Amino acid sequence: MERFIPGTNQQFVLVNNPGKYRENFEVRNIVSSGKVWTGKGDKIQKFFPEIFPKGQSIDENKCSAGIRITYGDFDYFNGGDLSGRLPMNTESWRDIEIPVGKAVGPVEVCEANHHAWIDAMSEPFLSSVKAQVIVIQVWNARHLNLSVMNSMSNKNLNPNLKHIIPTNIPEISKAYLGDKELKKVSGDGGHIVLKVAPGGKQYSVILLTTEDESFRVKSIYGPYNCY
Repeated sequence: MERFIPGTNQQFVLVNNPGKYRENFEVRNIVSSGKVWTGKGDKIQKFFPEIFPKGQSIDENKCSAGIRITYGDFDYFNGGDLSGRLPMNTESWRDIEIPVGKAVGPVEVCEANHHAWIDAMSEPFLSSVKAQVIVIQVWNARHLNLSVMNSMSNKNLNPNLKHIIPTNIPEISKAYLGDKELKKVSGDGGHIVLKVAPGGKQYSVILLTTEDESFRVKSIYGPYNCY
């Protein structure tokens, strides 16, 4: 077992025939516990205080580890439960999404931070990563927030957006969102598979059924060209 090391691209490495893919495959550790990759070598910048004032602490979600997986021109970011939307009069350093978004840069696919809950997927983050596809891991009625949905679907922030794809939307959430908001998402839920073409120039998004263990293909989106 190893401690997650932010900034490095040497912790998650290929085991099977690594030499063949050395020039076009990378897993870069972007962030952990407020330490964010700078984009230069393995250098990081610290955003959280070394010692918190008495009575203060940090939400453990903001300490999530995030990685960017790159294959050719294809990039995928997963930041776990990172969050960035802040209540008024809150210290700005608690918005860890802003520096993370700048470090990650444009990607083809982004897993929504913190299930796209009310405290995540800030507008500065969305305008930095400019994901073509946003995947939302949904299992709770509160995971689809109207304000966050409006930001994610705003093409002035992200003109590259093609799809917002949730894994599952509870019936109570469908009633809350209404038909207008539901039109902003693609598919009717399922296992989400990303299939990248050899060389990393194109990719497709495939939805599989969760009704049984057949993994039947329900829908396919793409192929799409990578940046």
